[in-house]
Amino acid sequence: MSSELKQTNILFHSISKYENLLKIIDDKGFKASYADEKIEEHNVKLLMISFSNVALFESRTQINYGDFSLGLTREWGQENGLEPVIYTYENSLTGKSFMETMNIAGRKVVRMELLEENEINKSITSDFRSILDNSVNMLMYLKPIKVKDKKGNEFIAYNDREWRFVHKYGDVNPMIFETNFLNGKPNPIYEEAKSYDKPFTSDVVLSFKLSDLKYVVVQQKDQKKEIFDKLCDSFEKEKVLENIVNGDLEILSRDTIWNNL
Repeated sequence: MSSELKQTNILFHSISKYENLLKIIDDKGFKASYADEKIEEHNVKLLMISFSNVALFESRTQINYGDFSLGLTREWGQENGLEPVIYTYENSLTGKSFMETMNIAGRKVVRMELLEENEINKSITSDFRSILDNSVNMLMYLKPIKVKDKKGNEFIAYNDREWRFVHKYGDVNPMIFETNFLNGKPNPIYEEAKSYDKPFTSDVVLSFKLSDLKYVVVQQKDQKKEIFDKLCDSFEKEKVLENIVNGDLEILSRDTIWNNL
């Protein structure tokens, strides 16, 4: 008998605290936080919002990022610039290629800026800067196959099928290296970032409409009524009811899912 990996059109964002789930629904969107990531040999902090493209029933066997979840359509994710991450491993050809390209472009930009300014040099500098920016952009979506959770337990990350929104807009630094990738010197901003608030952005950077939202998952069934009321406060009650009745929106509780289904 042939078997297929279960596919889902839903991107789930996990949330550890109930009050944070209520706040996201109230805001009708997400704020970004700095997350610790490993890119090749570099420790970095990425300003992002992460999602998983794993079916809800399969997610029980994955690392628990929180007992609460919001499930939105993959089409919404694509329209808003989310990208599936590129899974790699230490000293992989993919990771080393991106890092080498970034290093070469970075050194060239530094050298070109020391030369006499003229149209030719400005054009060459601009080209190298574009290569540097594009390399940095690709690095933001690299993810090690194996990672460790907060307790130090190792697990296989690509089972999460992560999609990632990296906030690169406005006066923010989307990726902070622990050490300068050109000279290896410690980056003081990295240490400073350890004390940044979560979420870091004061405003919503990734919004959604009621039609984008397909699942709200809570921990206990007695929380479902408050979630319904919060949805009605944020969106029109009639539309919330219509979506629930039509099966376009479901409020689920983990105690019911795991114990009865």
